[in-house]
Amino acid sequence: MGILMNVIANDKDDPEILRASLETLINICTSQKVGSDQDLGVMFTEIFIKEPSNVSLLLNILETYDFYVRFSAIQLLALLLSNRRFGEKKNFF
Repeated sequence: MGILMNVIANDKDDPEILRASLETLINICTSQKVGSDQDLGVMFTEIFIKEPSNVSLLLNILETYDFYVRFSAIQLLALLLSNRRFGEKKNFF
């Protein structure tokens, strides 16, 4: 996941790479078993959220003018929030 975040941080000017990286993160964090604490999507969400700079980087991506990049960033944020319900009960931010 760190490699994808490095790609996102370093290639902000290329919308295709940025969108592909975000879509990959969406696929990694998507839950297969809704409500299960042992689901890989929930586990990857927890790993992603542990680093506060990851969430900050996603919020900064929302300033991008490309519609599909912003749409993918919003999808990922919504997915992280929905998976967060099934993880630990800490604050998201």
